[in-house]
Amino acid sequence: MGETVAGTTLRIGVVVGTYGSGQGSGGQAWLLVQGLRARGHDVRVWSRTGPSDARLPRSRRALVQGRSLLGHPDVDVLFAFERLPGADIARLGGGVHAAWLDAAPDRMRVLRLRARDRRELRLDRDVASRAGFVLCNAQRVAAEARAFHGLPRSRVRVIRNGVDLARFRPDDGERRAFRAARGVRGRVALFLGHGGARKGLDVALSAFRRAAAPQDRLWVAGTSIGALPSWAERLGAVDPARVLPAVDALLSPSRYDPSANAVLEALAAGVPPVTSGRDGASELLVDRRLRVQDPRDVEGFAEALRYAWDARSPEQWRELAAPWPASRMVNETEALIREAASRRSIDG
Repeated sequence: MGETVAGTTLRIGVVVGTYGSGQGSGGQAWLLVQGLRARGHDVRVWSRTGPSDARLPRSRRALVQGRSLLGHPDVDVLFAFERLPGADIARLGGGVHAAWLDAAPDRMRVLRLRARDRRELRLDRDVASRAGFVLCNAQRVAAEARAFHGLPRSRVRVIRNGVDLARFRPDDGERRAFRAARGVRGRVALFLGHGGARKGLDVALSAFRRAAAPQDRLWVAGTSIGALPSWAERLGAVDPARVLPAVDALLSPSRYDPSANAVLEALAAGVPPVTSGRDGASELLVDRRLRVQDPRDVEGFAEALRYAWDARSPEQWRELAAPWPASRMVNETEALIREAASRRSIDG
């Protein structure tokens, strides 16, 4: 490969399950790949969905056991959004499984006894122990990686998620049209996420009921949500860039989230996000009145929602997102990739 100095074009392999614009970790992978290619790097994408160069096996076990991507001759650095032991850089976009089990609802504590979750815990440890670098998107996740996996600080790096500030922005015209189409007369809170149990939908429903007036609305967007009461409006899978400008607050009492994209996207759209201390994205909130430490604190979330509804100031909230554009994430990740390439060159 030769010496890897600034400006050298690298061959980078990106391994990601779901790949595409606006799809959680897959959306961050999309932003990263577009940015790296714009900088002249040769990027090859392996994924299960989306416009990839090659398909991953459907089975995670087949991916892990096959290990066919490790040492690929066309790749200088292997960057894994998927949990792939032996990658040069392993990004813990899903966090640390042991930390999630600690935060799970009481009824789900038995997860620790399931064979599936024992396998997940072993895979987590294998990924962390064999990676050249472990990449986290929040300080809290980095601390969990060090605590649960015994990793030294030198191998754990923090690079926050990036947001497309051109795509996520306040839009008064979109706001009026979206609200008018749904007959909105009061305030709107949005629950946005995939997986109601992990994202704290039960707490969001209870907190909204305590804080809301009769004309207020709760919109629920995302998949794997489950049953909803008749007064909550299900939006399903929607483009968050369209719906966020139309709401007055994001309500996200997540029980465990490494760093929810929705929080940063809401800020970019000029919307105050109410989130829990178990979400790494809460580290971005200067105004602690929007952060509820305990994800089970219904009254705390109701009080934070009341405050958010009274604090509509799109310019103020967008300023908090401004330091975290996608370009910053790409720049910092490119630097880490170069470091990993240099390390591989020396070790090789």
